[in-house]
This record gives sequence, C-alpha cells and structure tokens, in this order.
Amino acid sequence: MLTAVRRKESEKRSAARSEANAAVVGVRDALARLETDVHEQAEQRAEHEEKRRNELASAVDNLEEMVVDRNREAEGWLTSYDAFCKETQELGDTESWLRDVEENLRAMSSEMTYVADEIESKKLEDAGQAV
Repeated sequence: MLTAVRRKESEKRSAARSEANAAVVGVRDALARLETDVHEQAEQRAEHEEKRRNELASAVDNLEEMVVDRNREAEGWLTSYDAFCKETQELGDTESWLRDVEENLRAMSSEMTYVADEIESKKLEDAGQAV
C-alpha cells in the first residue's frame, strides 16, 4: 500500500511537473511572442519615424529653397525700388533746376525789358534834342 501511495504521489508529482513545465513553456512562448510583437512594433514605429523625419527634412529643404528664392526676389524688388527712388529724385532735381532757369529767364526778361525801355527812352531823348 505504501508503494501504491508513493506511486500515486510520484504520478501526481510527475503530472504537476509536466503541468509546471507546460506552463513554463507556455509563458516562454507567450513572452517570445510578446517580445516579437514589441520588436515588430518598435521597428514599424522606427520606420514610420524615419519616414516622417525624411518627409520633414524634405519639407525643410523645400522651405529653404523658397526662402532663398523669395530673398532673391525681394533683393530684386529693393534694387528696383532704389532705382525708382533715384530716378524720382533726379526728376525732382530736374524740376527744381527748371524752376530756377524759368525764374532766371523771367528776371532776364524783366531786365531786358528795362534795358529796352531805357534805350528807347534815350533814343527819344536824343531825337527830341536833335529837333
């Protein structure tokens, strides 16, 4: 009977060991699947992040090119504006010069009219004395 109890206990232990070993194997398999899933997810995220970084880098490059183009365009506009301002200033200088010339011509006209009147007056005086 003792032998039968020992055999029964031994069978129970053996069954318990088998169940424990099966549970350990199940846990190991579950952990391996979990590790594989986590690794795959991490790789997918890394690929996604790398793709996103590349997209952002491309967008930054495009923006930098646009900034350079807009900067050149702005420099062109500034150059044109400066030239326009210079030409406008020259027009203003020309207008001022023309006003000065006009004023001088009027003064000369007045002086010439005065001189002509003086000459005419002298001629009349001389003609009156000659009579």
